Amino acid sequence: MKTAFVLCSRLSSSRVPGKPLLRYNSIPQIQLLIARLIATGHPVILAIPGAEVIQYAFLLDVFKKNLVIF
Repeated sequence: MKTAFVLCSRLSSSRVPGKPLLRYNSIPQIQLLIARLIATGHPVILAIPGAEVIQYAFLLDVFKKNLVIF
């Protein structure tokens, strides 16, 4: 059986809007998490709302073939 990580993320939140893109040491929080997940060697799938694809598109440039956005 194969294992993969499915990471659900959305920018619209009532408490902390845009939280996945908040930066820690100039790196977005979501990028730090994805890097840690990729380091395990398992595939990473990022599930996001269709209307937010543009905001997450930079991640495809950062992680090339190691990330799938769904």
